Amino acid sequence: MNAMDMKLSKIYPLLVAKAIRKGRSRQEVDRIIFWLTGWDMTQINLDMRYGDFLQNAPAYNPAAESIKGIILIRKESMAGMNAMDMKLSKIYPLLVAKAIRKGRSRQEVDRIIFWLTGWDMTQINLDMRYGDFLQNAPAYNPAAESIKGIICGTRVEEIQDPVTRRMRQLDKLIDELAKGKPLEKVLRY
Repeated sequence: MNAMDMKLSKIYPLLVAKAIRKGRSRQEVDRIIFWLTGWDMTQINLDMRYGDFLQNAPAYNPAAESIKGIILIRKESMAGMNAMDMKLSKIYPLLVAKAIRKGRSRQEVDRIIFWLTGWDMTQINLDMRYGDFLQNAPAYNPAAESIKGIICGTRVEEIQDPVTRRMRQLDKLIDELAKGKPLEKVLRY
């Protein structure tokens, strides 16, 4: 049977098992999958075909086209895949694409970002690092501390690093928007 015809419920555990044998974690696999495809593995239907999973990715990363040959992931190379080091010009379109793919709008994503960070996306320099964008938010909303739930396999409220917590808080709000929640309910915190 072709791997593309197999269910994700068969492929995903193999990917995780391979990573664990190499000393990695399921959360790291989930982060790579999210970076590559935009899929949140904590909220995906594992009964879909692997081929459909790849073909219908909500925000396939254009940087993936530069991946050639066999890739071996080592601890020292993981820093290169850290979203915090990527430019906002790479991350922002992924957030917008995820929402648009589910019938939402760029304006709704911008409202979430403004509510959470105080950044006006119509006036921001997209060349800044994503980590700097989150860390230097002009008016980070104190209500963000009440954002709870699991995103990328991790409880948002248990994340110790403040910048990583901010990243996951934004991910959580965009996920809720993409799942069809009214914007007013997404910004309920």
